[in-house]
Amino acid sequence: MIYLLASAFLFLPITKTYGTCKLGMDTLSRRSVYLTSEIEPQREGGKAALNRFMNKILHAPESSLDGHNEYIDPRYTVAFIVEADGQINSGRVVHDNTNQIGEQILKAVKNCRWLPGQYNDKKVPVLYSFSVIIDFQKE
Repeated sequence: MIYLLASAFLFLPITKTYGTCKLGMDTLSRRSVYLTSEIEPQREGGKAALNRFMNKILHAPESSLDGHNEYIDPRYTVAFIVEADGQINSGRVVHDNTNQIGEQILKAVKNCRWLPGQYNDKKVPVLYSFSVIIDFQKE
């Protein structure tokens, strides 16, 4: 079972606030992007569609399912820029102790259609992140 926790990514040092939205510098791409937006980016079909898609395509490494690894952290976090046209750029794995699942999540994210974030009724690039929590029990 996979659980998704989505949120705007807020660790960037240089920020400016415009109303309720923050503009900042993405440290990976060195671009100015929104850190928060009035309407956040989302996968076409919403969070439920993203959750169903992730459940289909994510595969835990066998080492996490063998029952001997009691200390696997089930949280995986990725971040990426959802461009004004819905394209995904500057993807990065923020938290992944397996060095495999985070890359699967980024690949999945890139294969989805995304609706961009908006500020003042204008589509804007937003640095976005979400966490996936995986229950590693065998079915």
